Amino acid sequence: MRLFSIGRYCDDLSSALEKPLTVDIKERHLRAEVMDGADLDPRSHMRALRGLARLNAASSAAASLWKTVRRIVDPQIETTWRLVDVGSGGGDIAIALLKYARRDGIRLRVDGFDFSSTAVSYAQSQVPRGADVTFHIVDVLQDSWPDCEADVIVSSLFLHHFRLEDATEILRKMARYAGRGVAISDLRRSATGYRLAQVACRLFSRSSIVHTDGPQSVRNAFTVSEMQRLAACAGLAQAKVTPSWPQRLTLSWRRQP
Repeated sequence: MRLFSIGRYCDDLSSALEKPLTVDIKERHLRAEVMDGADLDPRSHMRALRGLARLNAASSAAASLWKTVRRIVDPQIETTWRLVDVGSGGGDIAIALLKYARRDGIRLRVDGFDFSSTAVSYAQSQVPRGADVTFHIVDVLQDSWPDCEADVIVSSLFLHHFRLEDATEILRKMARYAGRGVAISDLRRSATGYRLAQVACRLFSRSSIVHTDGPQSVRNAFTVSEMQRLAACAGLAQAKVTPSWPQRLTLSWRRQP
């Protein structure tokens, strides 16, 4: 793995920002990403998952998501909270959330859902011994969600993969099964985000899949206002959508008593 160089990163980003943007970022342009392919080579897929994990770590994705989750659960209640990560990919976010929970003295059981058997197998192989994390092969649109009586349901870098109507249905399911609330972290569509993806994906991964999918993911992503409308259409009353670092957005929704 190449060593991270903040100087090189800043130089590459500065160079990218100086170039005129040649793609339309004002409107959402949904296209299938390479990693969505059912016939993806497992070795290439796992290499891409490792690259995404590094990108998530660099952007503090799990730490940011945990702040939202922590506001949904009640640390004063002595119980084991159940959290489900929808679209869990390589499992790095789910595993990191469990670590943050342990740090804060909160008991957490984590399940991850992903449609890819390669991703689920890889994620399960990353689980530390004794950690209460299990990954399941689930198509969240087509399948019933196994034993899904969760307190909190989360997703990271997931909703932007779907058509508007499918993303709305996934949000509806998340709200239906979440006993206390929903927390979502995803990319925020912007010109800066697109250029950042061009640079960061090549800096943190050698995977050609990541190099291709990263910028396309930004074109597939929602703006803050679009995500707010999506939440309203899905029935998540009083959901709060805010921009987050570096070019992400966070959705937080708590079930009303």
